[in-house]
Amino acid sequence: MPSSRDNGLLRLLSFVVKYQEMHRFVTEPNGTVTLVVGAENWPFPIPLVNNHGAWYFDTLVGRDEILFRRIGTNEITAMDACRDLVAAQKQYFARPAGNLSKQFAQKLVSDEGRHNGLYWQGASNDFDSPINPLVAYAYGKSPSDQGGDQYPFNGYFFRILTSQGPHAPGGAKNYVVNGKMTAGFAFVGYPADYRSSGVMTFIVNASGVIYEKDLGPDTTKLAEAMTTYDPESTWHQAQ
Repeated sequence: MPSSRDNGLLRLLSFVVKYQEMHRFVTEPNGTVTLVVGAENWPFPIPLVNNHGAWYFDTLVGRDEILFRRIGTNEITAMDACRDLVAAQKQYFARPAGNLSKQFAQKLVSDEGRHNGLYWQGASNDFDSPINPLVAYAYGKSPSDQGGDQYPFNGYFFRILTSQGPHAPGGAKNYVVNGKMTAGFAFVGYPADYRSSGVMTFIVNASGVIYEKDLGPDTTKLAEAMTTYDPESTWHQAQ
C-alpha cells in the first residue's frame, strides 16, 4: 500500500503534469489573482496578492481555503456513504447471508466467521458483503461499545441507529424486535475531527432522505451517545 509520502509525491507530479498541460491566471474582483490549472480549470487554493508591486502567495488565506475545500469534499463524500449504507441494508435484508432470516444488520463489521454485519471477510457462496470495507471499518464508538473509532472514512465515522423518535415518520419505535432488527434502520455519520475533517453531522433512515445538523464542539460526544433517529426541527434536509 502506498505511503502518505508516496501519495503526496503522486499528487505533486499530477499537479506538474496538469500545470504543463494548461494554466492561466485569473484576476478576481478583490484584486487577488488565482492560478487556474489543467483542462478541468482547477483553481489553486492559495491566491497571489500584490503588495506594493511585489507578488506573493498568501498562504494564510490559502490555508483556510484548503480547510474549507477539505470539509466540503468530506461532507459530500459522507452523504454519498450514507446513501451507500442505506442501499447496503436493503440488499442485506433482501438476500440474507448464511443461516440468518430476513433482518437488517445491527453492526457494520461482522463478527469473525459470521455474516451479522454489512461487511464480512471474503465472499460467501451467494454474494459478497454489500458494503465497502473502508466505510464498514469507519465505525465510531457507541454507548455500549468501546471499540471502533480508529479508521474514519474521508474524515467521517458512521454508526447504526436502532430506534427512531417521535419526529420520524411513523412515530417513536424500536427497530429491534425479539433481538432482530426488522422494523427499520437508520445511520448517523459524524466528523472525526470537528471543524477539521467536517462540520455537519448527518442522519438517514430507510427513506434515503439525509438530514444534517451542526452539533457544535461536542459533536463527537453527542454522536457517540446517539441511538435514535429523530429529525426534529433543528435538523434540516441536506442539499
